[in-house]
Amino acid sequence: MSDQEKVRVFHNSYKTADNHPDFSSKGVEAFGKSLDVAVWKNKDKNGNDYLNIQFDPAYEKADQGSSAPKQDSDDRIPF
Repeated sequence: MSDQEKVRVFHNSYKTADNHPDFSSKGVEAFGKSLDVAVWKNKDKNGNDYLNIQFDPAYEKADQGSSAPKQDSDDRIPF
């Protein structure tokens, strides 16, 4: 791992609520891991701007397998 990591985030054009991040990036390779990054623009009590940055493990969709129902090994018609 290098002493320095760079992460690029993009404006979140899907933001529809205040708790959604202002900027984000998915699957970023940093710190030796694949991460999702979220950034919110905020103001402190004195009105100074700051950024709140959150790193989470990259989201991986669970392998659902086949959507077809499993069949019994006995395929005979029961009549």
